[in-house]
Amino acid sequence: MKDRFNFKIIGSGPTGLLLSIALSKFDCNIILTDLLTKDRLINKDKTYAITHSTKKILSKFKLWEKLEPYLFGFDSLSISDSVTSKITNLSISDLDDDISSAENIGWVIKHSDLMNTFFQEIDNYENIFFISPQKLIGKKILFDYHFFSTGANSLDKKLLDFVDIKKSIISPV
Repeated sequence: MKDRFNFKIIGSGPTGLLLSIALSKFDCNIILTDLLTKDRLINKDKTYAITHSTKKILSKFKLWEKLEPYLFGFDSLSISDSVTSKITNLSISDLDDDISSAENIGWVIKHSDLMNTFFQEIDNYENIFFISPQKLIGKKILFDYHFFSTGANSLDKKLLDFVDIKKSIISPV
């Protein structure tokens, strides 16, 4: 694994998986790691709203077409602020000129559909590896770059200091 740069991505949610797909275009090895198993990462009860900006990113990596069967468009949006008790309603007429002909303000997708599609995509790359932190410690890989893609309530974030301390004890730099 050392003839290429080695990138480590801690956190294998949607952002970490999309980052690994983006980095895969370079001549590098990408190790995705997460304290959760692939099944637990996929089977969370969440839903995401996808904007036109996100659609452009997903299209660039040829993921939009793969996600389309799971997307549900919406043409209006109501945003309420519980602190100020104000409500804002948005419709297609509020979109910027470059996307004003769109049929939707955005789309909603289930977390499991998004994650399944992303994991299926990374399976197509020879240079992306999903490895648990426990198995990764035994591999003694020297990483050129570390990326942290952990959510606000992530176990990875809470245990990050412990993992870094343990790693430096096992394989000092």
